[in-house]
Amino acid sequence: MGGDDYVIKPFDPDLLLARINAVLRRTHGTANDVSRIVIGTESVRLELDIQQRRAWTTEEVEVSFTRAEYDILLALVEANGRILSRSQLLDAISSGSDHDVDERVVDAFVSKIRRKLNAAGLPKVPVETVRGIGYRLVMD
Repeated sequence: MGGDDYVIKPFDPDLLLARINAVLRRTHGTANDVSRIVIGTESVRLELDIQQRRAWTTEEVEVSFTRAEYDILLALVEANGRILSRSQLLDAISSGSDHDVDERVVDAFVSKIRRKLNAAGLPKVPVETVRGIGYRLVMD
């Protein structure tokens, strides 16, 4: 009948916005109709192609992410510098609430993202830990 997702009460407005953006991405592209996002500076940057789910550096080195890693990175990009909790990032990668996953799994994914970005040549990895709260993407 058209149901796509649900949010339980009480809900976080940021979570609701993330879910709305996810539905818009699946049905009409991104919420802002942006197909490419650039992180970093002109000399050293990471480009994300949202529609093709690909990422590459300034030197055209493709960075290969798993689905979950890419979803977390995209959620951080879409947060536009805001801090996202582990719970919010877990929601970005969970396809359903039928399984119980520890929020600490997000830490492992963030660690892998950082290693891959560092190996690809980004000297300053843009994923920042905010102790006790979560993660944010530093957009230079």
